[in-house]
Amino acid sequence: MTTNGGAIGLTLSVPIFSGFETTYRVRSAEAQVDVRAAQRDRLRNQVALDVWKAYQNLNTASQSLKATSDLVASAEQSERVALGRYKAGVGTVLDLLTAQTALANARLQRIQAGLDWHVYRATLAQTVGALDYTLLQPAVQGKP
Repeated sequence: MTTNGGAIGLTLSVPIFSGFETTYRVRSAEAQVDVRAAQRDRLRNQVALDVWKAYQNLNTASQSLKATSDLVASAEQSERVALGRYKAGVGTVLDLLTAQTALANARLQRIQAGLDWHVYRATLAQTVGALDYTLLQPAVQGKP
C-alpha cells in the first residue's frame, strides 16, 4: 500500500502593534522638509550676498577707474611743468625724473584699475548668470 501525502498552507500576518513606526516616518519626513527648506533659504541668501558683493566691487572699481584717470591727468600736468622748469633751467633733473616716475606709476595704477574693472564686471555677470563670450568682446578688442 502506497500513500502519497501533501500539505498546503497559508500564512496571514496582521500586525497588531507596529510601535508607532508610521508616526516616526511622518515626523522624519517633516523634519527632512524643514532641513531642505533651511538649505534652500541659506543658498538663496548666499546668492543674494554674492550678487551684492560683486555689484559693490564693480562700483568701487568704477570709482577707482575714475580716480586713476584724474591721477594720470594730474601726473601728466606735473610732468609737463617739471619738464618746462628743467628746460628753463629753473628745475633739476631730479625733479623731472621724480615727475616722470610719478606719471609712470599713475599710468600703472590706471591700467590696474582698468583690469580690476573688467574682472569685477565679469564677476558680476557670472554671479547673476549672464556671463557669456559677448561680454568679454570689449575687453578683448580694447574697448572699455
